[in-house]
Amino acid sequence: MNKKRVHKLFEEETKRKNKIIKNSLFILGLTLIIVVLILFYIHNNKTEYVSFKEKGNVDYQVYLRDNTFFNNSFLGKDNQYISNIVDYIKATYNYNLSMDMSNINYNYKYNINASLNIVDTKEKKVLYNYEEKLVNDTNKSSNGKSNVNINQTLNIDYNKYNNLAKKFITTYDLSDVDANLIVSLNVNVTGSCENLEKNSNNKSTIEITIPLNKKTFSIEESNDITNSNENILACKKINNYSYILIIIILLVIIDIILIIKLYIYIIKTKSAEAIYNSELKKILNSYGSYIQKVNNEFQFKNYQVLRVDSFEDMLEIRDTVQEPILMIESKYNKGAYFVIPSGTKILYSYGLKVSDIRKNMKSKNKENI
Repeated sequence: MNKKRVHKLFEEETKRKNKIIKNSLFILGLTLIIVVLILFYIHNNKTEYVSFKEKGNVDYQVYLRDNTFFNNSFLGKDNQYISNIVDYIKATYNYNLSMDMSNINYNYKYNINASLNIVDTKEKKVLYNYEEKLVNDTNKSSNGKSNVNINQTLNIDYNKYNNLAKKFITTYDLSDVDANLIVSLNVNVTGSCENLEKNSNNKSTIEITIPLNKKTFSIEESNDITNSNENILACKKINNYSYILIIIILLVIIDIILIIKLYIYIIKTKSAEAIYNSELKKILNSYGSYIQKVNNEFQFKNYQVLRVDSFEDMLEIRDTVQEPILMIESKYNKGAYFVIPSGTKILYSYGLKVSDIRKNMKSKNKENI
């Protein structure tokens, strides 16, 4: 091969490699941009989970009517009380919520509800229920920088509910029944933080239970608040980044198109020499055990040469004539002949040449134009 041809091939291959490298780097850069956008989109559309701590209790005093035996106007909590001298009950509900992040905005609302229940003690079923709101819904907003503090005091008209229970029981001549008044503070967190996960319950409740239709009674306090950091507030970000998702989809489509184009370019511009080396390597790797390479020149003069179309045909002929496949490669590694000489002076030949490959490539390019 002359020097001009070698120089031209070298220039063409260099240009091809440079173009492949530039396009590959562009595709890589575009892919990195897509990855960054995807991570940004996921980060800004995910739900953040913020732990918070809440505390709550209720304090109360039982105020008395004028009577002969008690000098004080009220009795403190955790006592036994005589129904006939009770005037009203003063209850103070306390609730506190704090969280570990300052950039969270949220709303909360609360109310205080009274519920009178008369229950059949044998069947454990409610015979009568009367509900009344003592404090209407109160809506407020806050954030992680300031705690939620609810301090609500109200007077509970004990005799109103006690008389109602007695009237119901007397009217229907009931026995084996229990009557209780439950006064509860209900707190619910809503707003920017849309979902509150706390034992699958969005509400926190602090309540007292006051027995009715009894000569004496004691008050029970209860709540469903866990005084720990195990409460989780799920805050879904409301930022609208849907346009970024559209950009990501468009960039992915462009990236795929560029990859396909680069692949087609690599295949189409693959040099005849590269195709030759690839095909030769494939034959040697697959059928090397059937091939014997000849280093010196082979004399074709005394043989009738029969050319075959594929190397697979050579394998069939080898099995038929029981002769080895000889490989003869050209001096400049631009062609290889595989031959099977037979005892009848017939030479079966399959040739793999760079020049033939180049002609085929040119004819295919003309067909595509």
